[in-house]
Amino acid sequence: MQNVTYRATYLQRKLQNRDRNNNPIRLEVYLDKSYVNVNHVRGMTWLSPDKKLYYDSKSVKAQLMELICAHKSPPFYMAIALATMYGHHVTYTPPYHPKLQPIELIWGR
Repeated sequence: MQNVTYRATYLQRKLQNRDRNNNPIRLEVYLDKSYVNVNHVRGMTWLSPDKKLYYDSKSVKAQLMELICAHKSPPFYMAIALATMYGHHVTYTPPYHPKLQPIELIWGR
């Protein structure tokens, strides 16, 4: 319900900012969503409830980074999961190595 109320308020304000010719009265600025996060929580966002990581509240950033790196789970890629689910094996090739990149053989024709 809160989302509906927010949208209604937003649309009312947007329409109030228009003149008779439907031009904006005040300048409208739109931002990319990646820069604005209303639900952003600073701090221990890297902690999940299933991992019990204990640390001293007086720890400095370098000590916390060491703790995070030691307990960090490996990256999960959905493309790899789908490929292995269907019986395929994914092999990584070194970047910027044209002899090992299959697409380079096609582009080189």
